[in-house]
Amino acid sequence: KEIFRVLSPDGELILSTPNLTLLNCILDPAIIFGHRHYSVNNIKDMLTKEGFIIKKIFLYGGFWEVFRMIPHYFFKWIFGIEDPFKKFFEKKMVADKNNPYNFAIIYIKANKTDL
Repeated sequence: KEIFRVLSPDGELILSTPNLTLLNCILDPAIIFGHRHYSVNNIKDMLTKEGFIIKKIFLYGGFWEVFRMIPHYFFKWIFGIEDPFKKFFEKKMVADKNNPYNFAIIYIKANKTDL
């Protein structure tokens, strides 16, 4: 509701959010602290209910995208430093770029409508 309210009449919303999958929930340590995951249908329903028109939805990232969250948050929260394995995981994630079975992150582009 708040995004719709503050967005200009011809505004465009672009967002990403973790997909609600068992693997995402198991391997994302931030979920313990209230980090939310959503399904594609859940996001579509929320946005259309508030008056957005969905223009594009796609899923990105596979196993490596999800698995990298463990060292990422460990080094960030425990040591306050950047993950020293970041480049390793980035190379692995690039290989997943065109994988038709990607599932980790939902990307959505939607436009505001006049209700």
